[in-house]
Amino acid sequence: MDDQQYVFATVGVILLYFLVSIMSRRFDPFAPVWLFLVGYVQVYIIQAISYREWALDIRGKDLVTAANFRAFWALLWFLAVYHLGMGRLIAPRMPRPPRGWSPMLVGVLSPPVDRLGPVLLGIPGRRGTAIRGYGLGRGGTVSLVSIRDDGGGDHDDRDRS
Repeated sequence: MDDQQYVFATVGVILLYFLVSIMSRRFDPFAPVWLFLVGYVQVYIIQAISYREWALDIRGKDLVTAANFRAFWALLWFLAVYHLGMGRLIAPRMPRPPRGWSPMLVGVLSPPVDRLGPVLLGIPGRRGTAIRGYGLGRGGTVSLVSIRDDGGGDHDDRDRS
């Protein structure tokens, strides 16, 4: 058995779901299911295909096949639960989301989150260390952090490109 058969089965299920939505004229690109499926495609299809050789070298064929199988069945389970009527019974009993965030609360929480993010990711904050990654900036924006290794100099060289 090929280790990627479940990846392609996942592709098939998502394409079939897409086609059925289009043909039945129920397709809404902003529906929660599509937002979920876009992320699912990235993690369980694109990355599974892109990093296949690395995963086979590190984990072996059996574990890679098992992971792809679990991703396939998790997608089927998600779609089944999403379309069963239980969610419609529970949704009216759930509390409503807030209409908006207080500007004061956002102003107070953003700076600590901005500083705490790299720490929680395990990125050291000393100078001369190459830091490459994404962080949550002020106001909830995502910023790319890229600091070059300057050989332990006295200043902080930030890669502005």
